[in-house]
Amino acid sequence: MTPVQQIKQHALDNYNNGWDYIVECYTDAEIQEEYLDACGGDVTKAIALIQEEADYRNEQSEEARREIESNTDTEEETHMMKQINYGLHETIEGSHRTLSNAVEMYAIYYSDYRDVLNEITQYQDSDEWADAPYIDELPRYIELQKKQNAIVRELHAIGKELRSVGLDVDLGDHAKVDEYYDSLEVAA
Repeated sequence: MTPVQQIKQHALDNYNNGWDYIVECYTDAEIQEEYLDACGGDVTKAIALIQEEADYRNEQSEEARREIESNTDTEEETHMMKQINYGLHETIEGSHRTLSNAVEMYAIYYSDYRDVLNEITQYQDSDEWADAPYIDELPRYIELQKKQNAIVRELHAIGKELRSVGLDVDLGDHAKVDEYYDSLEVAA
């Protein structure tokens, strides 16, 4: 098992212990670059580095949960707490995500979608873009389009899960996957 695969397996094994963001948000290259390279390739050190963030995320979640529980007095609030617990602990039918994970991931992917659109816009203002005879030959543009496609697919999948439990989300509905770029190879 490669070092990246070891970290990904650890993240899956600890998904509900703050490691969900690694499973949901990081590519193999990002895990390599942001954690393994930062730790000189040492898997144990990289896991410890990620664990710091996971612990922080768990602490914030627990603090919010304690605050809600301490303010639960009425029958209506008790019902609300049951709904919150459903969102935190029970997975959405047909999904591996809890409701709160799905909402959080939807927000993250939507933010990533806006970021990649900004990257594309900035790239279109570059000299490389202006000097290219065919945009389909620009490795950076193909890379950005593939990134956008991956994000849009996740937005659509998570949006479908959220709508299945009655949440009306449509931030990413206008976004379309351009499958043409999925078939293109980035020139080395």
